[in-house]
Amino acid sequence: MKSTTAKICFLLIFIMCFNHICTMECPNGQFALNNQCVDCHSSCEECSGYEPYECTECGIDQDGIERFLHRSRCKIHCPRGFYKEYDTYTCETCPINCELCTDSNNCQKCKSNYRLQNGACYLAECLPDGPEICISCIEGYLLYRHQCRRHCPQKTYEDVSRKLCFACPSGCLDCKNDTHCSSCQTAYYLHGAVCLLKCPDGTFQDAKRWQCEECHGSCRSCHGPSVTDCDLCPDQKKPIYGMCHILACFDGHYFNVADGKCYKCHSSCQSCFGPEELNCFSCYAGHFLNEKNQCLVNCPEGFFGDLSSKTCVKCSATCEICRGSSDDCLKCKGDDEHKLFLHEGNCLPNCPEGYFENADGSCEACDMSCWACDENKMKCLSCVEGLYLESSKCKSNCSLKYFPDDDGNCKRCPAHCNFCKDENTCLECSYLYFLFNGTCKATCPDGYYEDLDAVRCIPCHFSCQTCSGTSEDDCETCQDSTHKLYQGRCLTDCSSETFFNSAVAECQDCHKTCSKCSGPEPTDCIQCQNRLSMDPESGMCGVEGDANCPLKTFLQNDLFTCSSCDSTCESCNGPSPKHCLTCSVPYYLHKTTCVSHCPPGTYNTTEEADGMKLGFCSQCHQVCTTCHGGSAKDCDVCASGYYKLLHLCILHCPPGYYKGNNRCEKCDPHCQLCGGPGLNGCLACPSNTLQVEGTTHCVEQCPERFYMYKDKCRKCHPSCRTCNDSSVQGCLTCDRGSDFKSGICYPRCEEQRYLDHDGVCQLCDPSCRHCSGPGANHCISCKTNTAWAPTEMKCIKCCDSEMNQDDCCFCDVNSVLCIRHLQAESEEESLKNLNNKHTISHYAAIAPVLVVSLGMVAIIVFCMRHAKATRKLCWEHSYERLGGSLQDASFYDHEEERMGLRKATGTEEDSLDECDVIYSTKDGTVYKKFSFKPSKAGKDMEDGQACI
Repeated sequence: MKSTTAKICFLLIFIMCFNHICTMECPNGQFALNNQCVDCHSSCEECSGYEPYECTECGIDQDGIERFLHRSRCKIHCPRGFYKEYDTYTCETCPINCELCTDSNNCQKCKSNYRLQNGACYLAECLPDGPEICISCIEGYLLYRHQCRRHCPQKTYEDVSRKLCFACPSGCLDCKNDTHCSSCQTAYYLHGAVCLLKCPDGTFQDAKRWQCEECHGSCRSCHGPSVTDCDLCPDQKKPIYGMCHILACFDGHYFNVADGKCYKCHSSCQSCFGPEELNCFSCYAGHFLNEKNQCLVNCPEGFFGDLSSKTCVKCSATCEICRGSSDDCLKCKGDDEHKLFLHEGNCLPNCPEGYFENADGSCEACDMSCWACDENKMKCLSCVEGLYLESSKCKSNCSLKYFPDDDGNCKRCPAHCNFCKDENTCLECSYLYFLFNGTCKATCPDGYYEDLDAVRCIPCHFSCQTCSGTSEDDCETCQDSTHKLYQGRCLTDCSSETFFNSAVAECQDCHKTCSKCSGPEPTDCIQCQNRLSMDPESGMCGVEGDANCPLKTFLQNDLFTCSSCDSTCESCNGPSPKHCLTCSVPYYLHKTTCVSHCPPGTYNTTEEADGMKLGFCSQCHQVCTTCHGGSAKDCDVCASGYYKLLHLCILHCPPGYYKGNNRCEKCDPHCQLCGGPGLNGCLACPSNTLQVEGTTHCVEQCPERFYMYKDKCRKCHPSCRTCNDSSVQGCLTCDRGSDFKSGICYPRCEEQRYLDHDGVCQLCDPSCRHCSGPGANHCISCKTNTAWAPTEMKCIKCCDSEMNQDDCCFCDVNSVLCIRHLQAESEEESLKNLNNKHTISHYAAIAPVLVVSLGMVAIIVFCMRHAKATRKLCWEHSYERLGGSLQDASFYDHEEERMGLRKATGTEEDSLDECDVIYSTKDGTVYKKFSFKPSKAGKDMEDGQACI
């Protein structure tokens, strides 16, 4: 019978065989193949083939999972830009420019460069009158989300007078206005002109018409229109057999229809319709009425106790255990075939986007980088915006050899490709592969060469079949046999000085002795070069008698022929590059080698000979390291120990210059002699300037705290601001905080203090002994082992043998000034070249200094003996009362002036200036502290000092 049925089916071309029965079409889940009904793939509802990409319809699969049709595949999740249409189980396109949406009218997330407004996507930046965004519509069109339409879409209604589409009330599918619904969305019921999720008391839900229908007048709530369909009576009592009776008994009693009397209920019932435990209508507080009309403390599994109605209410159909409400699930129903998963109190066949189904049957949130995931939170199926899916992980950038596609996935680049634009277009190839038209090749095809720097195939010159570069002389083979290769060029024929070597398919040079040759060897001459003769036996060209070889060849005695010189030689006596005799420009003969650049210590020269320009390397002058001629004036770089000045190399720089970087550099214009750049490098000043004591500065007039003495600026006494000599009585003006009288500045504040603008004596900086203001840069005299730096107005430590000379200075014993360190070698060399009376130090002054020093030593010895005899040593302090008093002194209030170069001076307790310190007592008497009271002749000393 089986074979007979099959035969009949095969005879009829439009009939298929299913379970040995002939049918016009296959049932759901199968498709026709060779007149047989074959099962579709398990993911398909309907199909055109058995592959997973041949689905035509989708639905709930064998595992109870909802699937949606997208590009002939049934998918659990729709891709970005699509939403799930549950009515047709298809993935439908989101609104234009929308990346994520819930339906065709409600976008949740827009594509890049678009913004979300009222569920629609608009350009993030556009002109108010941009063509994509309408503000008003012409006649016959209605404005909806900045678009003009003929008719308003579902869930909206038309306002013709205003030419606008407005949203319907919540739950409406179609409406007339904002208060009147015509039909409702799925799960909503039409009650009058309103759509409700639950019908009100006195009505029931008509599931066929999706409307709320009126109950019978005797019912408070019902499940149908009949008098016997009551669920609850007006007095909150349960109906008897679906009916609500007008007669009623007291609480705790029921009405017996048989005899028309009231009888007591069971003790567990608050009200009842019979005497049994299972005849309860309502229960006492703390008890709940179940489906069997029984009052219980705890409702059974699948129910929850509703406190308002005191009944056991059934959990939702998908919920096994619930609490609080029918949709507040704690555990879901389901089996291995039809699983449900708990998510926020609801039981779902599939977890929503951003969640995955874990082992305990609940939905767990995916990692924040995942848009959807599976099995665990880190195994992503799709990614959030800006990230790309690669090996179930979401990354900000795809790995090497992967590229991001339009769906947000990282896909593999083509073979041997490191970076690519898409699966067909490579941008950079792996090591040892070359880029060619978007693909990677181990070797470039004919007509291209391998550019190792760019790592790509570059086109050859059009004349080349294969090549090593883009030029016409980079050919390795030619396009056709009519052309012949010579030195990288494809020629129509070989030149007379070459022959065609068929073994290597190229033109090769004849031997240097041949002017023409036939091959296959270069020495198979047809015609010899000038002055050479052909040997009739060997066919080679050689020299007869004393004939000379041509240029670029030399006579090889053992062969009696001229052999080629090295390519760099113009003439030679051997084949090596070191056998050159002459060179032609651009080569130059250095010893016996032709070089393109003469080595250091030599320079290029040329000579004309026999119409040729010959090149030679000639020796530079001994003072030059490099040069452009043979004279000492032609140096480019001087030899070690010599210094460049203009075009000369000299051993010593002249006055006005200092040695720097193998050159004589010009001194600062204010210096006559210097050891380095700037004013700090000065060693001597010009004749029309003054040298500031303690510095290397040259000035036209002395700054504050200095006075002019001969060709120098010498420091004033520390108490003076300006002066005419260095004595305590030589002041012209005082600092703020001192009173001036008769050439003396009387300080108001004691040592280590200064007078501020409020007239209060404040402490100086710890580094100062005397100061004119706060901070380390207001010192005017210094403590022991420090000296005053005039340019900085600071007290700096004196150098000793162990100190870094950058952190200290050389202290001048006489002036107690800080002398900055200069390089001894530069100073010594510069002084040798200067013979001027304005130098800071000059060797010509050594002899007088020695004489004076010896005289001073003799005077000191005499004074010491005299002082010891009279018991008056120089360091034994005494006091001398001066004329006048502090009250008689005129107060000199001098505000600080700002000058380019601020100066001050300092002194120590044991220095020579100590004898000139002024003190005053409370009664105004002024004293001068000194170490030795000199004679009148001693007061006439040039520097005004009161001590020896």
